[in-house]
Formats: sequence, C-alpha cells, structure tokens
Amino acid sequence: MKTKHLPKSFFLLIFLPFAFAIRAGAVENYHDASPEERAAIRERVNARRQAAMVERFDLDGDGKLTPEEYAAAQETLQREWQQRQAQRRAAVEANQKQFRTNRDVLMIHRFDRNGDGRLSDAERQEGEATIRREQEAHRAKRERQ
Repeated sequence: MKTKHLPKSFFLLIFLPFAFAIRAGAVENYHDASPEERAAIRERVNARRQAAMVERFDLDGDGKLTPEEYAAAQETLQREWQQRQAQRRAAVEANQKQFRTNRDVLMIHRFDRNGDGRLSDAERQEGEATIRREQEAHRAKRERQ
C-alpha cells in the first residue's frame, strides 16, 4: 500500500499562523517579563476578562453591565465555581477511595500469612510495622545521597 504525503505547502498553511501568533506575543511569559511588561499583560488580561463578562452577561446589549446584570453575573459565577469545587471534591474522594481499596488489596496480598483473604489484627500490625521500617530506611537512604 502506497502512503500519500501531504505537500509541504499544506503544512506551512496550517503551521504558519500559529508560528506568527507565538512570535507576536500571543504566548507571553509573565514570570520573565519586566514590571512594566507585567503591568501591560495584566491590563490586557483584565480587558479580555471584562469583555468576556460583558459579552456573556450584558442582557440589554448596551455594552455595559448594569448593577442588576453585574449582580446576576456574580451569582452565576459563584454558582459555577461552587459546582466546579463540588466536582473536584468528588473526584478527590473517589481517588482516595480507590487508593484505600488498592492499598488494602496490596496489604492483604503481602501480609496475609494464613491465606484466609483477610488481615487479622496481628497481621495488620505486623504489616504496618514493616512498612514503617521500610519507609524509615528509604528516608535514611535518600538523606545519605
């Protein structure tokens, strides 16, 4: 089967606008900028934010946010932020639950001496002590390096 290659001009047509955007400062490094450049960057970011707010929440189309529109925008943004926070919390809790499950399976696999698929109190204590010793040895080895 013969592979068909795209012409070089097609690649340039796609890539060139991105190259010019990067070169023109579309991607700015705030941390390497001088204080004056940082102030200019902040002004541009704030202007973009303000324009986005007006575009999204200006209901009467006058190009400005009235106090009522501004209050509605604040409520909407607060509600959206709370929803994102709730989603993040749920994701963290799910990850923690999965971690605990994985940890428990590994503990059983490693320290279940009698093979009953469960850790007795003695097996759990032995496992926790072993892991603690291993962690201390690892820390000591890292400190020596």
